[in-house]
Amino acid sequence: MRQFGIVQRVRGKFAEVLVSRPAACKSCGACQLMDNRPHTVTVRNDAGADVGDTVALELPGKDLVRAVLLAYGVPLVMFLAGLGVGAPVARSLGLAVNPSIASAIGGVAFLSAGYYGVHLYDRSLGAEAFASVAVAVVDADNLECASNVAGVARAREARETE
Repeated sequence: MRQFGIVQRVRGKFAEVLVSRPAACKSCGACQLMDNRPHTVTVRNDAGADVGDTVALELPGKDLVRAVLLAYGVPLVMFLAGLGVGAPVARSLGLAVNPSIASAIGGVAFLSAGYYGVHLYDRSLGAEAFASVAVAVVDADNLECASNVAGVARAREARETE
């Protein structure tokens, strides 16, 4: 997914970029739960952008897949495992609990453990693990043209001829 933002600060090989939520996020409705105003993200500055530049941001494909699997796959597998383990564990402990309730409790417990495990793993990877990358400086007046590689090249050439 490509996103655009304005560089606010540069620190070594990183930049703080002011971004808005992408148009794709508007349809899911989750942003209604969060603040929908522009926010600052820290990105790797591969484009060599300076303060005030408009940049194109991308999350590398392998990182995106890995992030999705961690955020959704691990908790889902843990929840399903908890559902399967809940009733047998309650029976083996001799608890007089409805098997459906025991499965639900096991599912929630394993789900919580899954999220906590993902949190610990994410912290162990460091800040750069799933960081977006500023891939190009683009012409802020012509963003619709700069949404593809050819557009970025045209925007860069136009900027250099000015």
